[in-house]
Amino acid sequence: ADDDDALLAALIAESPVPDVQGKLLAITSDPDGTPRTVTAVAVHGGDPGLPATLGLPVSIADDAISPLWLDSANAAIYLGDLRDHPHPGAREGRRRSGLVAAVLIPLRWRGRWLGLVQLGWSVPRQFTGDERRLHAELAPHLAAVLDNRLLTRRCEQALADQRDQARTLEIVLDHLPVGVQIHDPSRAERRLNRAAQELLRAHPSDDQRPLPL
Repeated sequence: ADDDDALLAALIAESPVPDVQGKLLAITSDPDGTPRTVTAVAVHGGDPGLPATLGLPVSIADDAISPLWLDSANAAIYLGDLRDHPHPGAREGRRRSGLVAAVLIPLRWRGRWLGLVQLGWSVPRQFTGDERRLHAELAPHLAAVLDNRLLTRRCEQALADQRDQARTLEIVLDHLPVGVQIHDPSRAERRLNRAAQELLRAHPSDDQRPLPL
C-alpha cells in the first residue's frame, strides 16, 4: 500500500461483508508510554461526515470510547451490535459514527501504542473465525507499517523545521547592523552577512572578493 488510504482499502477488501468503513487512528503517548491523544489519520468508505474529524486529536482521558481498547492491548475487540452493548463507550461510538457493528484492532510495536484500525458496518455482525485469525495475524504487520510511516513523517517534519530555522537565521543575520562571519571548518566554508561583506570590501584593491580574516 502506497499510503494509509490504500492500506485501509487492502484490509477492507478482505472483509466478507460489504459496505465496510475503515479508519486508521494514530496514538501519541507520554514519555512513560501512557497514551495521551488519538487522531484519525485516514478513512476509507462509510460515513461521508467522518473526514471532518481527520487530523483532530482527541484527549484519551476525556474520550468515553478509549477504555474499550485500552483494556485490550493485545487482542482485537469485536462489537457485534453497538445498539445494546453494555459498555457506555460502545454506545458513545454508535452515537458518534452511526455504526452498528465494529472491530477495533490495536496496533502496538515493541510494547508501544501506535494506533488502531477500526472496521465498521451499519448492520449487526457475527464475526467468523477466519476473520478473527486474519486480524490477529495482520495486527503486527500493520503496526510495523504504521511505525515506519510515523517515523518517516517525524523525519520529514524535522527536516522542514530545520529548513525553516535556517531561513530565519539567514534573514536575521543579513539584517544585523554588525558584521558576522560564520566558519565551517569541516568544509572550509564561511558565511558572511551583508554588513560583514561591506566591511571587508572597504579596501583600495580592485578585487571585489571579501578580504581574508
